[in-house]
Amino acid sequence: MSLSLEDFHKKVVSGRAQLDIAEKSLKTNRKKLDDLQSDCDNQKKALALLQDVASKTQDQLKDAVQKSVQNCLDLLFPGYEFTVNFVPKRGKVDAEFRICKGVAELDPLDSSGGGLVDSVSFALRVGCLRLAGKRPFLLLDEPFGHLRDGEVVKPRKELGQVISTLVDKIGVQVLMVGDVAGTDINADKEYSF
Repeated sequence: MSLSLEDFHKKVVSGRAQLDIAEKSLKTNRKKLDDLQSDCDNQKKALALLQDVASKTQDQLKDAVQKSVQNCLDLLFPGYEFTVNFVPKRGKVDAEFRICKGVAELDPLDSSGGGLVDSVSFALRVGCLRLAGKRPFLLLDEPFGHLRDGEVVKPRKELGQVISTLVDKIGVQVLMVGDVAGTDINADKEYSF
């Protein structure tokens, strides 16, 4: 089976045409690969930037929340320290709260209430309202409920000062239901039932 010179020439021309097509396709695909690698590099840079911004935002949020809650604790329960830690879990970031006094550590989310936990909860809500940037409004139902006279710590007056400070300095509007005896709270309007 021998090929004539003309058939051989046709095969060479056909082969060169296929080679040219393959080279053009290779060049196009290399260009696409370079573009994809460039896009990938840009996405990695963007991700690194977003992670850096997220980390700085978490640090600022941590500082703001810790400061807000710590100010309340310092007034009501001196000697306690409040901390916030951001922990990555299942593809998202959770905030873990801790209250410490010496070596003792308490997770307020696992606690059943009481003056300390209620005060931290209150301070967290106020901190979130402050971060929202709008004029906050608080509806308080018995905020002094766990601060009875029979407890060792009697911070009713101090918690009253916290509420007064919220109104005066931060501009929080408060509607409160509860006994305010011994708190030094001066309400704009007071109703007794």
